[in-house]
Amino acid sequence: MSEKKRFNLSFSMGNPIQRDAWKIISEFPDRERTNAVCWAVCRAYGEQRLEERIREILREELSGVTIAPFEPESGRTGTNDETRTLVMDDGIADFLSALQGGQFG
Repeated sequence: MSEKKRFNLSFSMGNPIQRDAWKIISEFPDRERTNAVCWAVCRAYGEQRLEERIREILREELSGVTIAPFEPESGRTGTNDETRTLVMDDGIADFLSALQGGQFG
């Protein structure tokens, strides 16, 4: 069995991402294109796995946190009971609530 494996790609110039990929790949010399494509695929896959793992870790860490908006008039500073209360401004609270609810990814 051959040590080389072949994979044929065709790009649709009507598809913006395929057109952009073709432009980038075309800039490489013929003998470097395979390595460039392999490097890009492996890097993209690795970054995706890393992002998924970071999301898992954040969800685990945030699972015991109650998110409450910051109320400067009340002097509220958070509590240390069974579930921690994190006090912050509305933008951060909204982001973290969406992250806990799985709305990202």
